[in-house]
Amino acid sequence: MSLVHEFSGADRWLQSESVGPPLSTPMFINRLVIASVFISLVWKVKYFAMGFMICFAHPLKDSFFPTILSNTFVSMGCYFLAMMSCIVIVSTRQTKVALGCAVALAASLYILCIHQQTYNDVTFLTCFWTAIWSIWFTSRIDRDPENALLEKGVFLSHVVLSVIFLGGAVGKMTPGYWTGQVLYEIYFADRDFWFFNTLRESFADETLHFISGWYSRFVIGTELACSLLWLLPPRLASLLALVTCCGICIMSNVLLFSVLTCLIGLSLVGLVRSTISVAEPVGT
Repeated sequence: MSLVHEFSGADRWLQSESVGPPLSTPMFINRLVIASVFISLVWKVKYFAMGFMICFAHPLKDSFFPTILSNTFVSMGCYFLAMMSCIVIVSTRQTKVALGCAVALAASLYILCIHQQTYNDVTFLTCFWTAIWSIWFTSRIDRDPENALLEKGVFLSHVVLSVIFLGGAVGKMTPGYWTGQVLYEIYFADRDFWFFNTLRESFADETLHFISGWYSRFVIGTELACSLLWLLPPRLASLLALVTCCGICIMSNVLLFSVLTCLIGLSLVGLVRSTISVAEPVGT
């Protein structure tokens, strides 16, 4: 009888855990953003796995980096810790657990940002700032009223996006980018991608140089415009960021989704908030 009682008690516990109360809107939004970080991290998993294997086989030594920041076990461990943190966050209903994992996520991504083997991949930089947003947002879930938290969360997501786009624009303000020579060499000359393949089939090399110049200036101008997202109406800012991130990948290189999917997640914060504000106006 005691064994039957134990099984029935366990069954009731599992049912209560699986059903549970409805997930709050802030927790849902945080899960959405962290899911986008997870997608960013796994988008180039084959590339990262190959990189780790090469580093194991042919370790590099650079006096600039301390030993711990050139160790392959450290970079690989941080990469997998970041992915596991994402999985826990999107699975838990416990705010404190989500917050702790968000801190672990940000810490592991920070190490990847400064590690010798991974510092040059912007994936970890954009994911890091998205994780910082998640830390702040999660820490306020049980403290701030829901509507106020969502409004502040949308604004801060646009601030993060604006700073990242501004950094991208400023980094391209060089003669090589302004003339289009850099992007010509990276994409237009021989990149095997549908957009650039079509251009090479349709235009002469001289025309391609002309197109690459205006293409590069358009990219710089778009990133500068997106650096003002925090000043725009929330829904418009979110739509502009979403279209820009998707457009960059579709028109340049789908591997860039590893850099931009987490930013797409931040863009969706404002769209989700605008949908909720229509269905449930503030004050009702």
